[in-house]
Amino acid sequence: PVAWLSAAAPPPAITLSPTCGGVGATVQVSGSSFLPGTDISIIFDSTTVATVKGADISAAGGTFTASFVVPTRPQRGTPYTVTAQEGSGEFVIATASAFFSLPCVSLTLNPTCGRSGDPVAVHGAGQHF
Repeated sequence: PVAWLSAAAPPPAITLSPTCGGVGATVQVSGSSFLPGTDISIIFDSTTVATVKGADISAAGGTFTASFVVPTRPQRGTPYTVTAQEGSGEFVIATASAFFSLPCVSLTLNPTCGRSGDPVAVHGAGQHF
């Protein structure tokens, strides 16, 4: 008897660099496991911010890179969703999402060192602290 093994292709995925920033920041999107030949829309919080032409998707691994400028949105305590959508309407082939925080979350202490019992000021930004 002959046994056939079949490996499923990994699902489409995207990564963002950076993953946080302000309005007007440039973000790079890297995708993998997409099908060559069909355009991909990059969507930030329901707004299309970039398009990758199907011809620009690598046949080896279905990879692509694109960039977009973060559109004007209010700062909030939860990240925004960025989606790469291959196809459109009823012909969506694949999607993959990642999160972008507006602005970056930060926590600072002042002073950064001291003795036990010394007062410390704590400042947080980018979340609802």
